[in-house]
Amino acid sequence: KYPGLVDGAIAASAPIWGGPMLRPAVDGSAAQLSNAARPVGGAAPACAPNLKAAFVLLHDVAKTSAGRQLLSENMGLCEPLQSEHNASVLLSYLQDPLFNLAEGAY
Repeated sequence: KYPGLVDGAIAASAPIWGGPMLRPAVDGSAAQLSNAARPVGGAAPACAPNLKAAFVLLHDVAKTSAGRQLLSENMGLCEPLQSEHNASVLLSYLQDPLFNLAEGAY
């Protein structure tokens, strides 16, 4: 209605390659995030393998109470991780910004 008043916009929740006529793959967002962490997306060659290894390592460390304590202390968490479920929630929380950046195409 007032195009002269808009300087720009950011669509941060649009699906990646998600136009219905394009028939995107179910894992299209994951594929784009993977590409962003590879040289084709401008990242260092070790970026994608390091990210994958870090999440596997965090998951494995969180299986023990000593590991959860280590994560809690080193990440400066307000509340210590009490269970593997708490750690799983933390890992999801850490993954969300990566997905959101890929989906928003920043």
